[in-house]
Amino acid sequence: MSTVRMSVLGLLGIALAAMGGNGFVNQRVSTGTTPAVDGTINETEWADAARLPAFLHVAPAATPSAASPQVYLKYDDANLYVAMRSHMAFDPEAANPLPHDAMGTRDVDSLEITLCVPDQPYWYKFVIERGGGQTEFRYHLWDVKPAGEYNGEWTYKRTLTPGAFLVGAVWQAEIAIPWQSIGLAPPRKQLSFPVQFVRFHGNARFGSCSSSSWARTRNIWDLPDPNTFGALTFAPQKNVFRYGKGENFEKGRGRCIGRLVGTPGFQFKVRIWKPADWNATYPDANYTATNFPGNDLDWQRFYPVTSPEKVLWGYVIADADGVVARNGGFATINPPFFADVARRYATNEVVWLGTVALEPLPENASVKIELANVAGQVVASKTVGLAPGQDWFEARVAADGIPLKEAATAKATLLDAAGKVLQVAANPLDPVPADDWVGVRPGIVTEPMPPWQPLIAQVGNGEAEIAIFKHKLHFRDSLLPDSISSFGEALSAAPWYFLVEVDGRQLPLKTTAPIRLAAEDARGVTLSWSGENELVSVAGTVRVEFDGLAWVEIELRPRQPATQIGRFAIATSFKAGGMRYMSAANAMQAMKGATATALIGAARTDRAIPPINTTAPIPFSARGWHWDKQFFNYIRVAGEDRAVYFVQPSKQNVDVKGDYLAVADGEKAFGLQFNLIEGGLKLSAPRRYRFGFIVTPSHAVNGRSRLRRLGAYFSKPTWNKDYTRNRLLDEAVYEKYGPRFMHPARFEPAPKGLFTCPMLPCWTIKDCQSGNPRPDAANRAEIDNHVRGIRASIGGMPTLWFDSLITTTNRMAEIAPYIKDFERYPINRLPIETPATFVCAKGCWPDYYLSGIQQRLAQGVECFYWDMTNMTGCTNRFHGCGWRDGTGEVFPTIPFLETREFVLRAQKLLKDNNPDSVIMLHGGASTPLALWCDATLKGEGWSTAPDYSGLSPELFQAEYMFTRSSGVASVHFAGLLYFQYPNFHRASTTQQEVWGMALLHDEAVWNANPVEIPGNMMVWKAVDEFGIDDPETTWTPYWRSRLSARQTKEVKISSYARARKRLLVVFNYAYEPRRVDLSGLSHLVDAFTGETVPTVFELEKRGFRLLKAQ
Repeated sequence: MSTVRMSVLGLLGIALAAMGGNGFVNQRVSTGTTPAVDGTINETEWADAARLPAFLHVAPAATPSAASPQVYLKYDDANLYVAMRSHMAFDPEAANPLPHDAMGTRDVDSLEITLCVPDQPYWYKFVIERGGGQTEFRYHLWDVKPAGEYNGEWTYKRTLTPGAFLVGAVWQAEIAIPWQSIGLAPPRKQLSFPVQFVRFHGNARFGSCSSSSWARTRNIWDLPDPNTFGALTFAPQKNVFRYGKGENFEKGRGRCIGRLVGTPGFQFKVRIWKPADWNATYPDANYTATNFPGNDLDWQRFYPVTSPEKVLWGYVIADADGVVARNGGFATINPPFFADVARRYATNEVVWLGTVALEPLPENASVKIELANVAGQVVASKTVGLAPGQDWFEARVAADGIPLKEAATAKATLLDAAGKVLQVAANPLDPVPADDWVGVRPGIVTEPMPPWQPLIAQVGNGEAEIAIFKHKLHFRDSLLPDSISSFGEALSAAPWYFLVEVDGRQLPLKTTAPIRLAAEDARGVTLSWSGENELVSVAGTVRVEFDGLAWVEIELRPRQPATQIGRFAIATSFKAGGMRYMSAANAMQAMKGATATALIGAARTDRAIPPINTTAPIPFSARGWHWDKQFFNYIRVAGEDRAVYFVQPSKQNVDVKGDYLAVADGEKAFGLQFNLIEGGLKLSAPRRYRFGFIVTPSHAVNGRSRLRRLGAYFSKPTWNKDYTRNRLLDEAVYEKYGPRFMHPARFEPAPKGLFTCPMLPCWTIKDCQSGNPRPDAANRAEIDNHVRGIRASIGGMPTLWFDSLITTTNRMAEIAPYIKDFERYPINRLPIETPATFVCAKGCWPDYYLSGIQQRLAQGVECFYWDMTNMTGCTNRFHGCGWRDGTGEVFPTIPFLETREFVLRAQKLLKDNNPDSVIMLHGGASTPLALWCDATLKGEGWSTAPDYSGLSPELFQAEYMFTRSSGVASVHFAGLLYFQYPNFHRASTTQQEVWGMALLHDEAVWNANPVEIPGNMMVWKAVDEFGIDDPETTWTPYWRSRLSARQTKEVKISSYARARKRLLVVFNYAYEPRRVDLSGLSHLVDAFTGETVPTVFELEKRGFRLLKAQ
């Protein structure tokens, strides 16, 4: 091991005059193996490269950016090589590069590299953007020359690995900048010059927070200033440093992680000081260490501050040849004993979330919690014990003795075993104005509201039978159903049960306390039961309610010390032929998730399915389920007209080493087993589990015919200065795109009230679109104007775009006292039309939000369109979400019951106001959230595709056919047909093919723009005249149709039958004409034109016919 001979004392804070830049940030770059510049970062190829530290926000605070890219650097005799890996938000245009030398790169996700090459009057800037476009500039001092005047030769390749739709992607970039393109010979000896890297996040609308830089920059205008740059030091065949995780001062300690690549032996120095006093370093804040084990650096240090303090920090890593890496910035050091405190208004309690980073922590230490009023009188207190090594604490006390309008003090005191005070953390609680919504709980649901009906329960003699809509659930000897029937037919194939397995043999549970009625009210019933075998006992309850939800809470308890269990699972089975589709979603994180969809049972096929051509992948299997090793919170098993959802809100106490699911897709039954313990576990303490299942539909569709007529109808040409809207379409809209849309020979005005839910224009009411339920006066006035205009002209129920699980940060003054209770953790701020943040239904957010619903109903709004809405995980311990493992780390739970209640309360308010009102959810059936709405819209992900060639009938069945099996209207959101999406203008998608695919599956199409209205009116009129939604009408889908089986594989035919009449939906999904043979049918008539149609005819590519037949 070599010895570090140079001293690093004084290196911090000394300007590097020779290298330029700010003298505070520096990184050595050395020669290495030549990477293949192909846009995919091969870790082996880049293992010898330097890696930059976390980028800093371009802002005065200059704190590390959570969205920091990973940047790698090396060089050889030909090029400087740069690699970058970075997350980016959803961008529908990400696949489309900007033109070469485009000036708008800062408006999209991009990376700028600026080089101040020595001994030249020029700076060079190389810019890459997420679509693959590149731009280069050459600066002459402060004069930026047009990009076209300099065209240096350089290479940029990239790959985008997309996540789920609206989640975004991982952007990988590799760059090779030839030395000759910047007028330099390859560095043969040490050479330093100023360099800056800036990552722009084009999707974010937060001003300076939309960018981050390697070297600290106060604002975006200083980005061209080389005095703010860092410096790269090029040195052949020398050591380099690869930073790991960013610096962390959250728990009273600083930390730096990284690895030296090269000859072992380096020195590390850190300095921490106050920005106002460069000489005021903290005790023990000047630290030097040498000869770390191997080449790995993992330094951390505690700082004994008593309150949060802003500091400047700096690190230097040096070897025998000098500085290898230098970095610094701003941070906040929290005390080693620190408490974050919030007052919860929904439960009237004060909550402490604390950190105990004291080292060493005395044995049997504890935390005393005290809540005091303004007079200093303690009104509530408790003591929380600390386990050995525990570095956190939580506490909750009732705040009954403190009125909202009064201030208070929340105090936490760390005590040793003898009661000696070690540390104190006191937090003032500000008084809160008595806002009109606090303590008011609008929409409380005490009994079913339309369209649901009360369930019927018969319980006795150790059995229970519960009837919900067209289903019956029978319970005996378990909290899982003994049998389920739907529409008078068996749905389950055998009793469901708790499976306990040891050494490959099952140990059945024998009933110790039979099924009995534990509680009953107008919403439903609670049953209790317990059972045991020689090793374990299971006891708990199942709550069954009017909406089909059966919620199970159990405790698994060992009957012997350290009982070894091989498997504990929920075993279910369905009758063969009843289920055709299976879909699943992992929704633990707000903007990241995993989904999967498969054809199962009789729907499985070996037919070659067209590749799915959306930007975001849609995992789909036509040959059965293939995702047993993935954990999913929601799983749906569905047939044509019935389905069952399974819900696991978290992975708490789930211990699976192999498969989370075991699927048996057989000829006699479809079995589905949910493993809670798998692969062996020594059970030494009780484990609690919470899960649910929902049998659907739990009600009839709430007005199917009118729910086929959903749409926005709010494009700018459709309303006048007085806010009225025209019922007769201006035919000029057909001048450009007419051939792609259906229309009658003669245009007729739309009857008043034809459009079920005319929407208010979201872009003029941005508060509400971004989730603010209590908009300002200007937004409220706009709502009044549009409600008045709609009622005076086209009629229908005025509908507001209202995001459910997002709240705007531009109303922070109003919600600041409640934000800790509102927010979903980890905090995820994001831009919609205005900056916003995810919130959680577990806190008092529903009360705040529903007070806004009440206000909008009073304004005349009758329906709501919910976007950016989902049932996702949360770790906010202030309002009780999340769970801690043995180390104290918090993992997410989905507030499933609270979110369900939130939506049911909204439905209560709407249905009390108007039983025909509609909640539309922009999202699919991947989570059960849709079940408590009236309609669901899905399909926007296809707006990123060039066409619908990848949307096969098999995929449409499994992903988008939802109405009959749920009782909730499913509406196809056909983005490739809407002007608002860029790919509409590139595609040739027609209204005929969109309606053909949707109606083939008995589903509807969303109306977005005026040009779609006449064609939609043609379809609505034809299906209403036939009466496809009348109770006596039957539907035969193409997979059960003998008429469809006679056609070529690309021609599908579904039909409606009523009396002796039939309505045929004929669709050719091929991109070539196909022959249709309807021999044997008489008197075929086109339902749109009334013209007679021959029984054999050629149907154009992607063609659709609606035919009446005898």
